[in-house]
Amino acid sequence: MTVGTDSVHTEAASGCYDTGGLKESQVEKCVKAKAGEVVEVSLDDRIRFGVDPEIAENGWTLLINGQPAEQEPYKKTYRTINASPFFSNPMGGETADSVDVTVLETEKNKAIGVYRFTFKKV
Repeated sequence: MTVGTDSVHTEAASGCYDTGGLKESQVEKCVKAKAGEVVEVSLDDRIRFGVDPEIAENGWTLLINGQPAEQEPYKKTYRTINASPFFSNPMGGETADSVDVTVLETEKNKAIGVYRFTFKKV
C-alpha cells in the first residue's frame, strides 16, 4: 500500500492464511486482530493498494472496521481510492481518527487470507 511517497506492506498474520480456506471463526479473529502496520493518512490523500498477482487472480475485498466496502471481490492487482471515505461517518457527524482496513483474499467464495492495516488520520 502506498500513501503519498510512503509505502508499507504486510503479510497475513499467523493463522490468517490457508489455501484450503479459513474457518469463519478464524476470519473473525483475524479481522479483529491488531494490525501489523499503522499508516498516517490525510483526508485528501489517495491510497494505492497493490496485491500479488496470485491474490488478484483469487479476488480480494476491502473491509473497513470489519465491514465490506464492496460487494464483489476485486480481480486486479492495483487500485487507487480516495482516503476520505475510509474515515467518513455514515450517520453524519465527525470523521473517525483511525480505521482498521483489511484486505480479505478469497477463492471460490471462501476466505483464504487476511491482511491488516490501521489508517490514522493526520
